[in-house]
Amino acid sequence: MSLLPVSHTQFQLKSYWDQFFSKRSTPFEWYGQYTDLCHILHKYVKITSKTLVVGCGNSKLSEDMYDAGITDITNIDISEVVVKKMGARNFEKRAKMSFTQMDMLTMTFDDCVFECVLDKGTLDAIYSNTDDETVAKVRCMWEEIRRVLKTGGRYVCITLAQQHILNSLLETFSSGWLVRTHKVTLDDGKRDEKREVAGTLPVIVFILTKMASLPAKPAMKVLEVVREDGRCERCEDTEGVRRFVNAAQQHSMLLHHLKSVHPEETGIRVQYWSEKVPDVPRYTFIVVDVPKSKAKNGLFAIFIVPQGREGEWIFSSDSGLKGLAEQSCYHRLVVVTMHLGHQYGDLHQVKHEVTGSALAMLQSGVPSNIKLPILSTGEGVGEGCVCVRVCPQ
Repeated sequence: MSLLPVSHTQFQLKSYWDQFFSKRSTPFEWYGQYTDLCHILHKYVKITSKTLVVGCGNSKLSEDMYDAGITDITNIDISEVVVKKMGARNFEKRAKMSFTQMDMLTMTFDDCVFECVLDKGTLDAIYSNTDDETVAKVRCMWEEIRRVLKTGGRYVCITLAQQHILNSLLETFSSGWLVRTHKVTLDDGKRDEKREVAGTLPVIVFILTKMASLPAKPAMKVLEVVREDGRCERCEDTEGVRRFVNAAQQHSMLLHHLKSVHPEETGIRVQYWSEKVPDVPRYTFIVVDVPKSKAKNGLFAIFIVPQGREGEWIFSSDSGLKGLAEQSCYHRLVVVTMHLGHQYGDLHQVKHEVTGSALAMLQSGVPSNIKLPILSTGEGVGEGCVCVRVCPQ
């Protein structure tokens, strides 16, 4: 029996969640496991942080955080059914952690009592449409979170950041809050049931830090995004954050599409850019599939084109690439080309740099721990140079 609602608006109803948790006893994870999120969470949630988890459900996130040393955790949920189950499950082993049936729109906590409020998917459940009634509930939710947070406290919002949610969140929190945005990389080999249902959007974590209110001065705007290499980058305005999230979503949807494309659809090109040389892509990945009947060597391989040879017919034309893939005898060949204007190392260094992005292009059903062949025409893959520049008159 499917436990998903007929309409997204049912996500807002206590009756739906009571029924849901009555039928399902195993943990139901929204948007990733603890192992997907912990490297972000433990940067911002201290061991001593007094933490409130809103809409806790039967997720193991609070339990995993407790076992990692964050023990002052209060969990609330609108469903009395799940609160009783979770309380009983953790009564002896995690005695310092509490579970309380409470509507987060009308919380009974005093003002400024928590250092952290953690929301994993609850905002998305409430903000299921843009009706006036729903928008009013969301604004009430955010006002309650602001009220119970201490100055300097953090609202950690884990969301799919659909466009209406992203716009409203940035409008609400861009002034008087420090906004830092992370994209979560999920382990495709360990995707849980809910993550598959949630669709193609990536998981986004907003770290929203409540700053002191200074009536005599205009509210500060501090907006940051964290790149995949860990660099924290300041944005001039909310549009910078929006571009970061939208780019992550477009990339995620493309990778989702690549899971199930057919050979006649391939030749898809994905470009990866570097901040050091913003005018020219660093790599172009070209995905070429051949029928499984011709894939005598395996399901997946990478072919690295030496720098300077990317313009040759076999590496630049659809027919040349198709012939290269058929000669390689792999079901999917990801052809990687480099571009002049960038500095590259040897084959080993280029392999190290591109492997993670290439593996994200695995077909559906192929395990992420597959033995990965790296093909090329030989050494010297990164030794291209500019001999002549011609500027048109």
